[in-house]
Amino acid sequence: MNLYMESMLSGQGGLYVKLLVTVSLSFVFLYIIYGAIWRLYLSPIAHIPGPRLAALTFWNETYYDIFLGGKYTWKIAEYHRSYGPVIRINPYEVHINDPDFFARLYVGTGKGRSEKWPWTMRAFGTIGDSLFTTVDHDLHRIRRASWNPYFSKQSIRRIHPHLIQPLVDKLCQRLTEQWAGGKPVVMMHAWASLTADIISEYSFPQGYNLLDKREFDSEHFHAWMAFTATCHPSRHFPWLFTIMDGMPLWATKLVSKAFYMTLRERERLVAQAAALISKRGISVEKPFLRQSLLQALTDTDLLPEADRTPERITAEAQLAMAAGT
Repeated sequence: MNLYMESMLSGQGGLYVKLLVTVSLSFVFLYIIYGAIWRLYLSPIAHIPGPRLAALTFWNETYYDIFLGGKYTWKIAEYHRSYGPVIRINPYEVHINDPDFFARLYVGTGKGRSEKWPWTMRAFGTIGDSLFTTVDHDLHRIRRASWNPYFSKQSIRRIHPHLIQPLVDKLCQRLTEQWAGGKPVVMMHAWASLTADIISEYSFPQGYNLLDKREFDSEHFHAWMAFTATCHPSRHFPWLFTIMDGMPLWATKLVSKAFYMTLRERERLVAQAAALISKRGISVEKPFLRQSLLQALTDTDLLPEADRTPERITAEAQLAMAAGT
């Protein structure tokens, strides 16, 4: 009797499992069909011209960005030639190639609000960590206010004779020395060393002094080139960076040298940020009579206390170096 009941229950259990699998697969199938119909015909941007495959799935963009090495920008230009100045390039994004639209999109703060799309911003790190990846319009305005005094035309003119011109002169001297010694120079490394020295001297209490190295620094240049190489994978597969970030550096180096160099450079910036936090309130003026940018960000009253954490300062350090290298 017991064996009979067990066989009945096991038979019913197998039936329930099959039914559950069938219903689950049916829901998945219906969800996919509904999603395809919505994207192609019911979406608010369904009427925008463009390739149907791009409107249907992100995999079209993923193919050009990941498998063809970031070629979707060129493919978009090809789409414009075929479909016109306003096109749909993925299920949720419209791309416009029309100079007359510039003034409508990039409006002043008093004329409208413009918020960034999180899907795009995740290519550049954790959303909201830095000024660049800040999505919310109001928060971006607050954070940008703390940067503005350092990048106005007046500020750049003031530092030019004290910071920019001496470093340009140093580069010219180094090039002359290399020429006199008959040594070739990789100019990409030379320019990167110059710009890195300028932005690091302006941003940190102590600059990197890459121009002082016997050979023009190539490691720094390749570290930031590696960072740019991770942008497309981070946008399409954000979980990938999370996994790499949680791995020890030696393991990351075995899996991906690009991710390894990116994380190693970030560790260098974390040390800079930690030093700044520990010296908060202690003013260290530069030869051009101003605090470094990141020291000012830790001391400013324009930012809330939550925006002056080591993580935030590190993110801003990474942004400053990436923009200036």
